[in-house]
Amino acid sequence: MTLFNEALKYGGAGNNPLYAGQNPDSSYYDYLNLIEMWASVFSTENISIRLFDEIKSNNQCLYKDFLNEIKIERPCGFLRPARKNTALSGYKQNLLLLLSQIQQSNGEHGQICSELRTHIINSRNNSPEIPQLQASREERTQFLNRFSQSNRQLSEKWLNGRAFGIDPAAVTELNQNQPMPASRPGKEVVEELLVEEIRLFLDSKLKEKIAHSHNSDQLQYCISAAIAISANLNTKKRTI
Repeated sequence: MTLFNEALKYGGAGNNPLYAGQNPDSSYYDYLNLIEMWASVFSTENISIRLFDEIKSNNQCLYKDFLNEIKIERPCGFLRPARKNTALSGYKQNLLLLLSQIQQSNGEHGQICSELRTHIINSRNNSPEIPQLQASREERTQFLNRFSQSNRQLSEKWLNGRAFGIDPAAVTELNQNQPMPASRPGKEVVEELLVEEIRLFLDSKLKEKIAHSHNSDQLQYCISAAIAISANLNTKKRTI
């Protein structure tokens, strides 16, 4: 999901989280292979494997865990930075996906699309009823099964038998206990929301011009590009 969100932020147009930027069979997801590549350079004794779920369950954070690992108990002047790279809501995922699909189809207005993506990512708007994009139960099961053997080897070799990943035998039970991925909103709903974000984007550009006397030609280009983007939408409420 993290990789999927990052792909959407930079123009990814795929709508399945399991196929966003990396093929499910890719070694990108093979943690045993990743660890052993590091160990081949720095040697096994210099590798310390941390389980993120264990850190969370102990009410720890990555910063504190890292400092503990390198024996720094009382860091002077250490300020924990604010969280910035948070997960995208379903609202933002759907808008970014639609915008990227429009850009991919037309191949125009790259700069404005990039600015629009930033605007959507930072938008305070949200629609809680729009769920995050998810893979189906079957796809999740197939994905986990691809790495069951390497995860068992990782557990035995690097974690003293502590579990990593999910045992295939538990996948069916897990799926039964988890709700089915919620259905996606209709395209017209997402189109109308995108039009509204385009309006807000143009409003912010107008305010910038008034406040800083920006070039009128640049503002006109933004307006023309936004109109061209919205012209690809079918919604009846696309007036910009």
